[in-house]
Amino acid sequence: MILKNKKNKERSYLSSLKNYAGFGFLPAIRAGFIDGLNLGGLTAIIVFLMFAYFILRRKLNLALYSFYFIFSVIASITLITLGTVDSFLLHSSYDIILEVGYFIVIMASLIFGCVFFLDWLRLRKNEGKVERLKVSFDFLVDQTKLPPKREFKQSIFVFGAGIFSICLGTLTAILSSRWPCSRHVYNMYWELTFPGKYWQGIGFFIAYGLAYCFPLIILVTLFLIFMNSKKMMREIYSSLSLLQIIISAVFLGYSLSLLSIYYINFQ
Repeated sequence: MILKNKKNKERSYLSSLKNYAGFGFLPAIRAGFIDGLNLGGLTAIIVFLMFAYFILRRKLNLALYSFYFIFSVIASITLITLGTVDSFLLHSSYDIILEVGYFIVIMASLIFGCVFFLDWLRLRKNEGKVERLKVSFDFLVDQTKLPPKREFKQSIFVFGAGIFSICLGTLTAILSSRWPCSRHVYNMYWELTFPGKYWQGIGFFIAYGLAYCFPLIILVTLFLIFMNSKKMMREIYSSLSLLQIIISAVFLGYSLSLLSIYYINFQ
């Protein structure tokens, strides 16, 4: 009887594997999209918003540094999900990076949210006058380039900004890895075990990484479209009060949610 039950379980197990073998890319894409919408995935969007503001204030090439950032997030998420850095994730330093990293992101998000909210109050009190605002949005209407610096210093600065954007994207992906994955991710590992299916399985993980960053890709695309249209920039600048309260709500909502979930439920 025991032997019969064992054989039935083996048949059921092999049957499930055969059914799984041709499941396609859709579950991987769906899993990446779902995981990209949790608080861990939204960390990439929050970090990018802060990063983009400083890039725009310095009037650097937003498209280039956004590409570096997104590419590093996608590559890191793919490698982490694939299990290539499990030895690091199991090391004690991983927990330290999470604690310190999330603390910095939460504090920065709180500060950004409070500053934008106070600027919103000042703007309403001063009847739309922007002179006393702590956070300037002059780059929305004034897109002239900064005065040229010495060529050597400028090239060093541009190179350093590129390295920083890649490192920032990698650290963002590490922070995002703290959150549990969709159940489809665990199914994706099976594809790697089938003969002749290894590279297809790798493709599933790449598709997962791309879908994970899909909201971020959409946000960056909208940023670039707006930045290339002076008319849109002026319209946004004319609705500065609304923009400030929306940004403040995003930063404060994210930081308070992360405080309540991460530091209360996960500890």
